This record gives sequence, structure tokens and C-alpha cells, in this order.
Amino acid sequence: MKISVVIPVYNAAQEIAVTLEHLLRSDYRNFEVICVDDASTDQTCDVVTRFPVRLERQNINSGAARARNRGSRVASGEILFFIDADVRIGPEVLGLIADAFAGDSAIAALVGAYTPEQPVPSFYAHYQNFYTFFNHDKCLKGPLGPISWFWTACGAIRRSVFEQMGGFREIYIGASAEDMDLGYRLSDAGYTILLNKKIEVVHAHHHSFKTILRNNIKKAAAWGELYLRKNWSGRYKHGFTSTRNYATMVLVALLTLALPAIFLSHRAIVAGVIIVGAIILINQEFYRLMCRYRGVVFLIKAIPFHILATFCAGLGGIVAIFRRLTGREGDVS
Repeated sequence: MKISVVIPVYNAAQEIAVTLEHLLRSDYRNFEVICVDDASTDQTCDVVTRFPVRLERQNINSGAARARNRGSRVASGEILFFIDADVRIGPEVLGLIADAFAGDSAIAALVGAYTPEQPVPSFYAHYQNFYTFFNHDKCLKGPLGPISWFWTACGAIRRSVFEQMGGFREIYIGASAEDMDLGYRLSDAGYTILLNKKIEVVHAHHHSFKTILRNNIKKAAAWGELYLRKNWSGRYKHGFTSTRNYATMVLVALLTLALPAIFLSHRAIVAGVIIVGAIILINQEFYRLMCRYRGVVFLIKAIPFHILATFCAGLGGIVAIFRRLTGREGDVS
């Protein structure tokens, strides 16, 4: 069973070399690698050409959905395995994917997981990796089970199924909700998607204060639009759309409303403390995870940043509601 690894790359000269080095050390040898450069302005293409992989080039920066679709069209494998340019896989990963598909013909798609730790020495990189790991981990109680979503940071799908579904919808600019959208369509069509937490990859992304907050607004807007259009019933379960996260968003909104009155009223101070305490209480599992790996000092910094990041996600949700009310639901740029 041949696996086609499809990687969209954009200004990823610093990351893609390490990603390809890890891929080419795979114990499973029946695979190909297709990198689709999305009109990079750095040395990404020069780096990729040093490796025995196929390079496709886009003339205009068009987003990850279109890049992945282009890579899929030239793929020759039975399985398409999508990863990001900064994702590092272990030598066993491709073999685990091949075994899963070969062992069960009912599986249409398979999603892996991040490791809780990653190598970028940055508070923001560690925070975001913990957040993603935690929310994916909460999707299932056990190590393996069905889900209703897809994930292109570490997601494999039968090429025949991918083509039948028409690939990723290219209305999504950048990298936002095109994978979730595909997962929902797969679920609607009755296909089986599995989350296998034993298939782990390392996400070495260089996040910053600005990129996390900006991405939270952008992705929450795209995900919110998708949720309002398709998921009012809560059919598509995901850790990111959990009751815990929605409750946190409501509490952060209340805290924001209370802040202007803090300097004018002792009652506002008490209310603010109570709200923060409630946020800590309902997110205690997430906070314990970060504390276990990074310590108390990290956690002290992470709690207020989590509140700020949630506030930005709430702004994205407001954008999604505005789009729906104004009939601009397809405007996800």
C-alpha cells in the first residue's frame, strides 16, 4: 500500500528541511513525498530541491486547501497523508498508518495526534501545542475511536474517498477550517474517521503572542461559520467545541464587562475574582497538564494568556455571527 505524503509549504525554509529529514528516515518505504510551494518568497524551494521529493509550485499564494488539492492530484499512492511543513514524524508513523488502512477496509480516514512536548524554546509555542494536544486528547477517553472531523496537521485518507468528496473546499484562505469542513462532509456521507492517539507527531511551530491571537480570531471566525451552518445540534464532537471552552468564553466575556468597573466598585473586584476562579476551576485539567510538563512559573503566565486567547476566539465567534446575519457565510477570507 503506497502512501503519498502531501505537504503545503509557504516561506518554510527553516522548518521543511527537518520535516523532510524525518520523513525520509521512515521504516516504511512504500511512500512518496509531494511538497506544494504556495508562492514562497524565501528559499523554501531551494531547500526542498535538495531532497528526493516532488516539488509542485503555485504562481499565486492561494492557501493550504488549494495547495493540498494540487498535491493530491499528482499523487500516485492509495493513501494521502497530509502534514504541515513544521510537523516531524517518527520512523514508525507511516507503517502504523499503512497497517491501519490495510487492516480495516471500513476506515476512510485516520487522524493522529501531537506529542504534548515540542522542541521550539518559546512560551507561546509550548502553550499552543499544549492547547491543541489537550483538546484533541479530550475527544476520546481511550487511545482509538471514531470521530467526526479531519485534521491536516496529521491526517490520512483513502485517495478514492478524497476524490469522491471533491477534496478540500478552496473557499478557505490560508489554513483555517478546510479540514474540519472535509471531516463533516465525510461524516455526513457515512464514512468512518478514526482518531489514533498512538500515531504521534511533533509540531515544531514558531508561535508568537501576535500569531496566536490573530489565528484565534481567524480560525474561530471560520470554525464559527461552519458551526452555525452545520453543527447546531452538536453532532460533530470536538475538543475545541466543548462545553468547557464555550463556558470559558462566556466567563471571559463577563470578565471583560466587569473590568471597566473594577476601579470604581469593590463589588466589581469581587465579581472579577469570582469569574477568574470559575475559569480556573473549569479548566483545571488543562492547567494541570501545563503545570506537569512546564512547572508553576509557566502556568502563572499561561492562565492570563489563556484568558486573552479565549477573548480573541470570542471575537472570531462574533465575526461568524455577523457573517451569518448579513448573508456573508461564504466569505471566510
